Amino acid sequence: MVKKLFLILLMFSFLFIFAGQSYAVATKIYGRVVLTGGTKSVDNIVYSGLVDGDLCFVVPDNKMLYIYRWEDSITNATAENSPFLIKPDDISTNDGGWELIEAFALGRSAEPGFIFRDEDCTDDDDNFHIYTDCTDTGSGTEDCDVYIKSQTAGTLITRIYINADGAVKISGLGATTPLSGTAALFDDNFTGNYLYGGTYRIITTNGVVPLPTPLEDMNFTIVNTLASTSTINPYSTTDTIHMNGLAMATDEDLTIDTVGAMCVFQYLAANTWMATCVDWAEATPP
Repeated sequence: MVKKLFLILLMFSFLFIFAGQSYAVATKIYGRVVLTGGTKSVDNIVYSGLVDGDLCFVVPDNKMLYIYRWEDSITNATAENSPFLIKPDDISTNDGGWELIEAFALGRSAEPGFIFRDEDCTDDDDNFHIYTDCTDTGSGTEDCDVYIKSQTAGTLITRIYINADGAVKISGLGATTPLSGTAALFDDNFTGNYLYGGTYRIITTNGVVPLPTPLEDMNFTIVNTLASTSTINPYSTTDTIHMNGLAMATDEDLTIDTVGAMCVFQYLAANTWMATCVDWAEATPP
């Protein structure tokens, strides 16, 4: 009884949500317990009674809730592809089809969560996913991890991960492991997430470290581990470094020959770095 009441409330909630979208509120609402095959399935709904915008709620196994919208615009040439697209058994050569618009985990499942599919995406796959993965180690000792994923180049990638101990990993906030290499290879290898919180260790060979173009939110650390001289060079002749609160000349370099010298770079403004440094010096002091 509680589960039925929950589903009824959930259906009405979605009616209010869909009313604010670009399409009208459904003319009819159907309920089914099977996706395809049988008298209680989605494809058993009689074609002649369907109107563009009708909704169908399906709970096939008491674990998932599928929400479909009837689309007149789907052509007969478009093949059925359950669960993403379901067509009535009696549709014959007519157009139309049940298009999956949302899928939700109900009650207990392996990874309960929410799946989102954007109508601008042509493939029938998951575009955004929020779910939890739990380990039951006994009564009152359940541990649950939380994942938030979104697509890049067609692949779901974890953007935020929160483990059961409370540790949070956010993609794009920088690499957690320092990267090491020669001074000259800095701009070849120290890219992407490394520029947002990463650390680069100059090892093996000193030389010129070419900085990237300053972009918002960039922040990283450069550490020297050699006794020979290295130089940090701005990317452009219009770039400026503010070292330890003082503005250097435009396109001026930093130099070092001390083991353990380090510099923390942060975006200050367009074409401008703020650098907090230990043992680094201006190439041409004032």
